[in-house]
Amino acid sequence: MLFHNSGMLVHRNIYHVPELLQKSVVTMGNFDGVHCGHQAVIKQSKAYAVAHGLGLTVLTFHPHPRLFFYPDGAPFLLTTLDEKIEHLESLGVEGIIALNIKNIHSMGAMQFIYTVLIESIKVNTLFVGYNFYFGENREGNTETLQRYQQFKTVVIPPYFSVSNEPFSSSVIRDHIRQGRIKQARQLLGRPFEVCGVVEREKQLATVLGFPTANIALDKHVVRPKHGVYAVRVLILEDKATQCFYGVANFGLRPTTHNKSSKTVFEVHIFGFSGCLYGRILRIALIRFIREEKVFESVQALKTQIARDCLLAKRIHAADRA
Repeated sequence: MLFHNSGMLVHRNIYHVPELLQKSVVTMGNFDGVHCGHQAVIKQSKAYAVAHGLGLTVLTFHPHPRLFFYPDGAPFLLTTLDEKIEHLESLGVEGIIALNIKNIHSMGAMQFIYTVLIESIKVNTLFVGYNFYFGENREGNTETLQRYQQFKTVVIPPYFSVSNEPFSSSVIRDHIRQGRIKQARQLLGRPFEVCGVVEREKQLATVLGFPTANIALDKHVVRPKHGVYAVRVLILEDKATQCFYGVANFGLRPTTHNKSSKTVFEVHIFGFSGCLYGRILRIALIRFIREEKVFESVQALKTQIARDCLLAKRIHAADRA
């Protein structure tokens, strides 16, 4: 058991669940991205908990089952565990139980229900999505849960956006990979963000006249489409969080690094001067500007970067308005 930096109570063990998280309303799922569909489920669960004088606990899994079973797969997460906790706390969740998949992946559905839900958490009421599966070989589903009388199970139907698109983590990942940042934002309810430490790199961007911060991305977080983005940048500090705007490039930098296969996420922050090495940046992708391309000369690249910055500033002005 531990308290997250935000003050959220987080428990990571099947056993010895704190009393604060027992006999409560429990919402169970992966909640990757905590998108608008997840938010609706949490809000519905919260309203029920308040109406019945109960607390609200989220039961989730870490690492994500897909990461556990396919560790060498392509990066796909929308949120790290810390980011997930932060978003869930903002929705009024009292605590989180983040179970390690390696401790439960071989449990059958019945064993999971008795060991985790009934004996350890003593669930009062359980909220799950309509397509939730659990247990070894995904043998358990919502019908399995509804057969048990020790707790009430509420199955949440799918939610759809105004454009009739399902709120789905998989759909959002596809939008991000294809550069459809606006569509991803609509389903997430906020811009897609990446977070990472600023690394030391060659000073080529400074020579070009546009100094950049090169970000080390979490290896499991989904990668956006190669190209240029208008971005919002938070410089995370212990006592304050500074917000700036800028332009970012994610890709191979083919004009200046035509033999490199290493992808780089680099950000030029408007109006910032100072050293960022070793500091943590949270970067929100606001708009996809253009695809990455090879320029005929470094001067042509400099000219295009200037245009990108001008367009990004216009995008930020319109977004703030």
